[in-house]
Amino acid sequence: MLDDLIKSLDGDVGKQLTNLGIPSDKTSDVLSMATSALTDQFQQNAKSGDMSGMLNLFNGNQAIGSSSLVDGMVGNFASQIASKLGISPEIAKSAAAMLIPMLLSKLDSSTPSSGLTEDHLSQILGGEQSMGGITDALKGLFN
Repeated sequence: MLDDLIKSLDGDVGKQLTNLGIPSDKTSDVLSMATSALTDQFQQNAKSGDMSGMLNLFNGNQAIGSSSLVDGMVGNFASQIASKLGISPEIAKSAAAMLIPMLLSKLDSSTPSSGLTEDHLSQILGGEQSMGGITDALKGLFN
């Protein structure tokens, strides 16, 4: 689901990234890195036993724009973009600040009205195979 979402946004978001100063030949790399950044954040929170912040985002308990978790994701993603793609930190920060909340909002809009479930989280991250043990870490949250 997350990969499909990223692919569906490639054209429009690619143009927005280019307008922010990301070279057009690197926009696909930035979008691909966004998938990894979000998945890594889910996995990191699951491994530490702290999924409440992430679940609050998708269950309507906290606005995406006012989340310290999202702020941290934006900062980490901006650092990755700058270091791996050689993009200035300022441009990387602008791109991350636009892209991460946009992706989270799109994911949030696909969350069932009953709230985020283990199955839905698995779909977001591409199935249990790609989740790196996240399912086991989350079992207690959904029982």
